[in-house]
Amino acid sequence: MTVNDCFKNYLRYTPIIAILSFINKGNKYGLIKQILTGKGKSNIICCLSIYYGLQGKNVDIITSGMVLTKRETEKYRKLYIILN
Repeated sequence: MTVNDCFKNYLRYTPIIAILSFINKGNKYGLIKQILTGKGKSNIICCLSIYYGLQGKNVDIITSGMVLTKRETEKYRKLYIILN
């Protein structure tokens, strides 16, 4: 299973650029991005959590929307299980 299998399509440009900018930020401080509705915020969070998790870092994902949380948890469950 690949990330694209989980997403049912390929990542679009906005998530790819956001993911690369987070990974290559070059310092230890946080980075804030504004991503518009429907542009792949959940995909960005999934990819970044996998990236940092595979580096052995603890990852916590915090959200205020329970409906979105339940939907996205189910969407990415197989991928997270495969990656442990």
